[in-house]
Amino acid sequence: MNLSTEQRHTIDGLYRSLDADDTGTAVSVIVKTRGETCDIDCLYCYEKRKEAPGGARVSADQIRRLASIFKGRKLAVELHGGEPLTAGREHIGEILAELAGLPQVVRVSLQTNGVLLDADWLDMFDTLCPDLRIGISLDGDAQGNAWRVGYDGKPVYPRVAASLNLLAERGRSVGVIAAVTPAVLDRAEEVLDHLAAFGSVNAISFVPCFDSTIRRSTALPSRRKSASRLLQQAAVNAADGPAWAIHPDEYAQFVLASTAHWITAGHFARIKMEPAVSTIRRLRGLTTGFCHFSDLKCDHVFTLYPDGRLGSCDELPWPQARLTQLESTADEHEVVRAQQDSVLLDQGKALMDKCTTCDYRTTCGGGCIATRWRQDPANDHDAYCDYRMRMIDGVAALLAQPAHPAGAWCQSVRWRPRTPNSMRDVNAFLTSWDTPDLSLIFNLVVLSSGRVR
Repeated sequence: MNLSTEQRHTIDGLYRSLDADDTGTAVSVIVKTRGETCDIDCLYCYEKRKEAPGGARVSADQIRRLASIFKGRKLAVELHGGEPLTAGREHIGEILAELAGLPQVVRVSLQTNGVLLDADWLDMFDTLCPDLRIGISLDGDAQGNAWRVGYDGKPVYPRVAASLNLLAERGRSVGVIAAVTPAVLDRAEEVLDHLAAFGSVNAISFVPCFDSTIRRSTALPSRRKSASRLLQQAAVNAADGPAWAIHPDEYAQFVLASTAHWITAGHFARIKMEPAVSTIRRLRGLTTGFCHFSDLKCDHVFTLYPDGRLGSCDELPWPQARLTQLESTADEHEVVRAQQDSVLLDQGKALMDKCTTCDYRTTCGGGCIATRWRQDPANDHDAYCDYRMRMIDGVAALLAQPAHPAGAWCQSVRWRPRTPNSMRDVNAFLTSWDTPDLSLIFNLVVLSSGRVR
């Protein structure tokens, strides 16, 4: 007999199981348009580690089938990779046209390395999907992108920067996903300023490379190794694990430094920055759509591959994350049963058992299960939880006194809002309206503007 998630794990409020009969909540589907096929060869790419069959493409018929399985539920669809644009304009056009005709699809986004992006692609997006959200993968400045190279081992940064400038010329706003590696540590201010200088960038998500458990280079179908794979092999063989990997404490320091600069430089007025915004919103008792801080985690995130595999979040280890096969799945109830039978999901939820008694649970939200695994859950000293607590304390101090960023580095006093979303001194607010200080502007913009949520 299968026990429910609630019976197996007392993690209510941190991890919500998918309920096929409760269709009010949307699910996210990451469509691996070309599997792991990509036109560049980033050394830290987690998708290529899966050694999934490449070359095939997700079809419009598969998108239609996906929608029928989740009939009645809202879908947020992200075209992902590898590199989705390698599927070609005609094929991507068919997928976008299919998505546009599905009323249940509430959001369509595209995550790309930006190398192939040009005016013709943007013209097609404007025609078929004007509201398409575009995400660009770029790890800050040229130095920060040391691990993002072509198969020839040469940097791709110049081509991606050109795409960001083209997007600005077209009036397009994009989000940037930036991996935090040793190439950007101790340079948070410089990296943030560089990304903010692109007129097209209105959102930045700094994600950690907690890859200490990676011990071998990506497998190849042939004996001949490209320049990029030789670079990867050398990096993997570093004494302390992959040369691109960082420690959670280093990531916490980077987040706090970037958040302090995001405030004092005024970048918050135009750019949403994660994980800062979600941390602030949770500290203020507000919700966030970022799964690392909400209860809509792995049970509400799916991945579709060209060969029809439907699984949980793409960052979880495969093939263990596989749930079912698209063409043989009748409806959402079968997906839920597959989730309940998943050993991997069960183990992932077990990682969160300690969260139930943690003082930080209402702000932290339990974090990311996939990231915990990459960090090495067997380590008795839970560096992942330490970094989350350190980050929350530091951001809380910045929220309390945005004009005094030095408070973020204090580890002896922990600030928490006692009465979130209330104004204690209306007269002081009115007096400062004509000459507002940084603290006032920051709180008004970050907590009130829907654009930066």
